[in-house]
Amino acid sequence: NIDWKLTNLNHDSGLTGNILGKIKNVNYETKNEKKFKDKPSSDFFGALGYLTELKLEKTKNNFKQFLTPKILTLLTLRNLLFL
Repeated sequence: NIDWKLTNLNHDSGLTGNILGKIKNVNYETKNEKKFKDKPSSDFFGALGYLTELKLEKTKNNFKQFLTPKILTLLTLRNLLFL
């Protein structure tokens, strides 16, 4: 398995973003089943995403309140195959 994260991307609008990626290898085999493959199989799965967040701060009566909404946009090979 490979996981990676690109460093923070700061925008002038206050948005902070990260590009995320993951590649996963799955190996499997079946035994005692004639309907399925009798040889070992290997599959690769991958995903690419963009995580965006906006840090909001509110100050009232000497108290600070924080809110950080986040949005993750995800793209996988499976999604592209069925377009």
